[in-house]
Amino acid sequence: MNKKQSIFRSRIGLIISILFVFVIFYMGVNYLNSFRNVGFDPGIGIDAYVPFVPHFVYFYFTSYIVVIAPFLFLKNPKDYYDAFKIISFTIIASSIFFVAFPTYMIRPEIAVTSFSDKMVLLLWKIDQPHNLLPSLHVSASFLSAFICNKFNRKIGTVLIILALLISASTLFIKQHYILDVVTGFLVAAIAYKLFNKLQSGYMSKV
Repeated sequence: MNKKQSIFRSRIGLIISILFVFVIFYMGVNYLNSFRNVGFDPGIGIDAYVPFVPHFVYFYFTSYIVVIAPFLFLKNPKDYYDAFKIISFTIIASSIFFVAFPTYMIRPEIAVTSFSDKMVLLLWKIDQPHNLLPSLHVSASFLSAFICNKFNRKIGTVLIILALLISASTLFIKQHYILDVVTGFLVAAIAYKLFNKLQSGYMSKV
């Protein structure tokens, strides 16, 4: 096996691994919380004024592309392995928080009049209205965008714009509340600082 093949396999392995971590922890906790008769609704008054816009569901789906972006665009193996470590840590830590502080959302009834409506209903069927605060889709998307932006500003800018659209989509398709998005962004900012410490070798010394 030559060097290019080895790098390609490592990238594919990390992509599969990060998606596996997401499914096991996020979806596992989401499924678990659907059976728990506990939790709180983190909605605030202003959430009532956020409209339902089903066409934003397609931006929501791009979150899975944004999350794997570091394993596609980063050139140095240390960089994308560090990215894997911090993104995995964020998913696992958030999932533990979801178990400790469960939340729920009462989703609206919608009339199916378009393909976008059907896609939203499919998403709702797969992703139960739990694991709200902080929004992991928001935090993971911004974290991946920030990491890519550190090494390539053009790609990073595109991904940050996508992360903003993903954040908006979580509100418009009633997956999250405003507070979930705000805390999700804060988690991304904190995790990105941890990524920089990991890069500098500081975390390996403590």
